[in-house]
Amino acid sequence: MSIVSDVAGAAVSTAGRSLLPWFILAAVLALGSAGAAGMYGGYEIATARHAKEREALQQAQLDALKAKNEALAQANKRGDDAAINFLAALRDMRVVNTTINKEVEREVEKLVYTDCNLPDSGVDLLQKHVDEVNMRLLGGSKK
Repeated sequence: MSIVSDVAGAAVSTAGRSLLPWFILAAVLALGSAGAAGMYGGYEIATARHAKEREALQQAQLDALKAKNEALAQANKRGDDAAINFLAALRDMRVVNTTINKEVEREVEKLVYTDCNLPDSGVDLLQKHVDEVNMRLLGGSKK
């Protein structure tokens, strides 16, 4: 039996040696095909997810633009209302000029000094008493 097992072992090892490169090639091709299929499936999933995200982003932008336009329209309406109210109030405003004619009952005249000009009587009083005032300010008295 030992000869038979040696011959069978030799046949298997010879056949195994000739088939081994083909098994390795088949395994590499199977792994490559599985990797390519996985990459393609991942690409399809990523593309679908990206399309959903892009649609969501576009919808968010449209909502923001709509809200901005509504706020602008409301602001314009408030401005237009204010302008209409102002023009209505201005149109309803009447200017009334009234002239009052009355007789003066008592006239009081006050002397107003402009540009520091003293009348002659004020200048005479100042010159008569200037020495007295200066002596009082300096602490002495003149009699």
